Amino acid sequence: MLLFGIGAASGWFMATKSIGHTPTVAKIDLRERPILYYQSSMHPWVKSDKPGECTVCGMALVPIYEGDWKKTNSHDVLVLGKDSLRVLNPGTVMVQRRTLTRTLKVAGTIDVDETKHRKISANVPGRIEKLYPKSVGAEIVRDGPLMTIYSPLLLEIEREYTILYRQSQMNHSTKITAEHARLLAAVSQKLLQYGLTVNQIQNLKNKPEDKITSDILATLDGTVLRQFVYEGQYVEEGEPLFEVADFFTMWFVFDVYENDLPSIKIGQPVIISVPALPGRQLRAPIVLVDPNMETPTRSARVRVEIQNPTVRVQGEKQRGLLREMYATGEIKIEVQDVLAIPRTAVLNTGDRVVVFVDQGGGGYDRRHIKIGRMGDREVEVSEGLAEGDRVVIDGNLLLDGQANLSQL
Repeated sequence: MLLFGIGAASGWFMATKSIGHTPTVAKIDLRERPILYYQSSMHPWVKSDKPGECTVCGMALVPIYEGDWKKTNSHDVLVLGKDSLRVLNPGTVMVQRRTLTRTLKVAGTIDVDETKHRKISANVPGRIEKLYPKSVGAEIVRDGPLMTIYSPLLLEIEREYTILYRQSQMNHSTKITAEHARLLAAVSQKLLQYGLTVNQIQNLKNKPEDKITSDILATLDGTVLRQFVYEGQYVEEGEPLFEVADFFTMWFVFDVYENDLPSIKIGQPVIISVPALPGRQLRAPIVLVDPNMETPTRSARVRVEIQNPTVRVQGEKQRGLLREMYATGEIKIEVQDVLAIPRTAVLNTGDRVVVFVDQGGGGYDRRHIKIGRMGDREVEVSEGLAEGDRVVIDGNLLLDGQANLSQL
């Protein structure tokens, strides 16, 4: 029988050495063993040579049996008695391959869409009689009124167009009509350059002769960021009137550090929160990852395009996102098919990373492992564990303390 036992043990040892993964530990036989002393589970430094209560917390002391800590096949195995198991009650989970999810949190600012950032300038010299955007923050609409201007130059071209148009309608000669059409086209082109629209030019024939002002319409949609002129002011051609931006669509711009950049992709959704919109989250895709790195911070700018919501403030509608607002974002990063365990299973002391693997029968293998990428709730295991192992996730800190004390 002795030779048979030695042979079986040798065969098992050789088999485990030939297998590539970490060997498992044999089941622990919890036969009756001598009690060495009694110890507090919550305060392990409290010991006694007889049963009693912890002098710190009042809990019953648990027995420590001979052989509660032993070396088995190069593994540190803690063996717990029934009373210790009942008190510590370690919770375990199976090691398996899963999707590792990590939430990258970023912070940045809201800005206007630079591709739709414009300056509106005067197309013709004259005196501004009326401005329709009254102040900064006013919204303008394409083909809506922008200003009314008294411009002798524009008025002269308008009257020239009206005269040519009426002459062409009165004269039925083919040659003269063609000549008038050429002149009308040339005058119409001037009026377009001076800021009138096609519809306005076509309606000049109905303009009263005593009206000496002209209406200039907006050529785009937007919100006034800056106003450079006021009613009654005389402007020259090319002089700036307004700085306008599109507040219908905004940018959320933030920095991502170099080590996180491989996880950032165009089209990836970002959940955005703004203090000015409490309790509300906006979802929008990444549209640009700046190819230029910021050398001092080793980061790159990332841009998200957001539809600006409308909110009510004291009964009035206004845009919820304003320029230069502070905002935060969350990006869900997923890595498929990763061998991972809950982060609560890992004990990281700085110089070592260990987990406790349940061997059954009250035995717990304290195993050194190597970890990889970190998730929100799980951590990747690159070495030291295999699928199917059961690791302790509740009570492992107490197990570690018990193991250290049991070696004393």
